[in-house]
Amino acid sequence: MRPRNFAWLFLLGLLSMTAPALAHGGEAHDEPPAAPASATTQATVASYAESESFELTLKSPPLAAKRHETIKLLLADYQTNQPIEGATLELEFSGPSTVTTNATPTAEKGIYLASLELPEPGSYQLVASITHGDQADLLTVDEIQVASAASGTGAPSRTPLLAGLGALAVLGAGGLLLARRRFGPTAVAGLLTITLPLGMANEVRAHAGHDHEEAMAAPVAVGAPIPLAKESQFLLGIRTVPAAERQVAQRTTLLGRLEPPTRQIVALHAPQAGRIATREVADVGDRVRKGQVLAVVEQVLSTSEQIQLASERLKYQSELTQLEASISQAEQDVAKTRADHQRALKLRDIVAGKSLVDAEISLRKAEDALKGLKGQRDRYARLAPPSLEAARRFPIVAPFDGVVAEAHATFGEQVEPSKLLYRVVDPRTLWMVADVYERDLAKVSRAKRGVLTVEALPGEKFQARLSSMGTLLDEQTRTLKARFLVDNAQDKLKGGMFGRLAVEVGGNARVTAVPASALAELNGKSVVFVRVSPETFAAREVVPGSSDGGWVALEGVKAGERVVTEGVYQLKSTAEKGPARR
Repeated sequence: MRPRNFAWLFLLGLLSMTAPALAHGGEAHDEPPAAPASATTQATVASYAESESFELTLKSPPLAAKRHETIKLLLADYQTNQPIEGATLELEFSGPSTVTTNATPTAEKGIYLASLELPEPGSYQLVASITHGDQADLLTVDEIQVASAASGTGAPSRTPLLAGLGALAVLGAGGLLLARRRFGPTAVAGLLTITLPLGMANEVRAHAGHDHEEAMAAPVAVGAPIPLAKESQFLLGIRTVPAAERQVAQRTTLLGRLEPPTRQIVALHAPQAGRIATREVADVGDRVRKGQVLAVVEQVLSTSEQIQLASERLKYQSELTQLEASISQAEQDVAKTRADHQRALKLRDIVAGKSLVDAEISLRKAEDALKGLKGQRDRYARLAPPSLEAARRFPIVAPFDGVVAEAHATFGEQVEPSKLLYRVVDPRTLWMVADVYERDLAKVSRAKRGVLTVEALPGEKFQARLSSMGTLLDEQTRTLKARFLVDNAQDKLKGGMFGRLAVEVGGNARVTAVPASALAELNGKSVVFVRVSPETFAAREVVPGSSDGGWVALEGVKAGERVVTEGVYQLKSTAEKGPARR
């Protein structure tokens, strides 16, 4: 390619680069024109007012005289932070001049907009007359500054315009030189290469001042302020309740684990080596009744053992047959002696008295002999060797009503006497095995009763009574095991669950308390989130105490301080991540 042609192409490339650069400097991005600088680039000004009923937040750009302004008003209940809908807000701005206006509700709960134009600059006082239902109040905001019209109107940046004019001037000069043939295209392209970047540099530097991304701050320390805009509070459902002085029963909370009492657990092993001979075997979770067959173990007998068992069985049958014959003969003897005795009774006036006595003695002996033989037969039957089939089969039966907690029996499996086949548990009552600190031993031993709660069953409470206390303290934790008996007739509780046991250890005391839902854990510490200002909270470290009726006694907050009870998780997440900053 000829140098002259290359220079022309390079010149056209430089010309094509100027338009995007100028467009980016003005933030056009092929979008509609931006709003005036006073509405977009200046910070939002927030003011606050509150009473016993309402909390009012005002937000607007810096106000300027003789300009149409729109003010956002966020109205919340002072105690609960609940957004208030359907209120009437009449606003009066008094200062160098007086202006009145009404706020209109928006589609968002608790958010209203007011439009006005202040004719003169200066310091104004706002009096907001608020009516909601049967509540009415006046809220005052002082020192609202209104700038003059000239200082309050932001001017667009002149840097893009100056840069554009400079670029056009350079391009015009280059074109003039080419037209007059004073310089060739190569020289003009070199001139533009030097001058155009200089004109664009200011715009690039100006655009670098924009921060398109938010930087995350470090996690908030306990006690540090946590800013949260009122709009975000409404969106996240942040609600507050004032800490209050309450009568709370003195309780000690014990942590522990649910276990079945040892007398209500039985382990069933195979009585003999053999195999599981039943297809239908009990499984984990099955409810069983006392005497119910869970499985059958069939003993495997060798040939010699089977012959020996059969021989013993034949010998027993022979001896039992002889015994039955003796009983039959004894019954005949009793019948004969009874007939002789009856005959002697009829002839007692004729025969000698000795004959009657002899007949009675003979009858008694015959009856005693028969009774003895029958008793011998019964004992013999109980000691009789079983049949071959019965000798080989051993049923595994449930010793009481309960639930199969463990099952290790499979049809056809070979088992040894040491093999655990089943563990059956009676779950109608459970132990809550709790750890009692040394300092609380006396109080807990006197309390006798407590209320159990478990995380798996929120809102459910179970009554427990002290069953026993251990005798040796754990050397490491300095705690003693206490066993509380818990009724579990509905079978809601399960062995192995962890729970909290609230034990009443004294009378009522007047303390500062908050709803239990306000408690959270942050950085390993128990905290509540306290409202510091309308748009600021702080995580306050507290020491939880006794709880009663959903309220928890706390050390670390004062009566009247508003603590967050709803939206605690969202605030905790904000504190852990750190609030966003621009």
